[in-house]
Amino acid sequence: MNTILDIRDLHAGYNQAAVLEGISLSVSNGEIVSIVGANGAGKSTLLGAITRLVEVTRGSIHFDGVDITTIAPHRLPAMGLVMVPEGGRLFPFMTVQENLELGYFSRRSRQDAKDRLEEVISLFPVLAERREQLAGHLSGGERQMCAIARAVMSRPKLLMLDEPSVGLSPMMVGKVFELVEALARHEGLSIVLVEQNVEEALELSKRAYVVEHGRIVRSGSSDELRSDPALQAAYMGA
Repeated sequence: MNTILDIRDLHAGYNQAAVLEGISLSVSNGEIVSIVGANGAGKSTLLGAITRLVEVTRGSIHFDGVDITTIAPHRLPAMGLVMVPEGGRLFPFMTVQENLELGYFSRRSRQDAKDRLEEVISLFPVLAERREQLAGHLSGGERQMCAIARAVMSRPKLLMLDEPSVGLSPMMVGKVFELVEALARHEGLSIVLVEQNVEEALELSKRAYVVEHGRIVRSGSSDELRSDPALQAAYMGA
């Protein structure tokens, strides 16, 4: 299976303050990989480094065979690398449909944009019912779905989700994760899932990395990690 994301010996941080030290990981085409750990472990900083929003001081990031370590952030979505930040960050005074249309930035025809909108809407039935509603009036789970749908509009190769379960009820967390799994199947997406909800993340993903204090301390199949007594005690309340 081909590798779509390959990170080697990555060091990154803010204003010369180191946060990540020696991160190495990979994601294969069509694979769901979780990055789990406690709040403040460096998970979101890692996504920021991959998307070039956080300064990389050492190491390399290759995406789809291209070294993107020094590429400007605004060029990445067109290459197929898209992130949904924590909270989604929708435009609350725009409709659901208008928010989704912002995710389509291809130079193709207006008809192609319309076709893609209908295709994405069909994958998110709840958004089809809310398409003319202001995004600010959506529930937390609906906002998260809208943010993911907006990202999918651009036909990404790799979708990175930063804490999609934050602030959601357990039932809605399950629905969002079911949607992510369905997207991976339907769109052939590779997905990086950053989560504090370790149990749900390991249930969804094939492989996982455990981050503590800016370093990867464990990695392996999600099944192996889910049955690890130390991991259960630290993150799953066992």
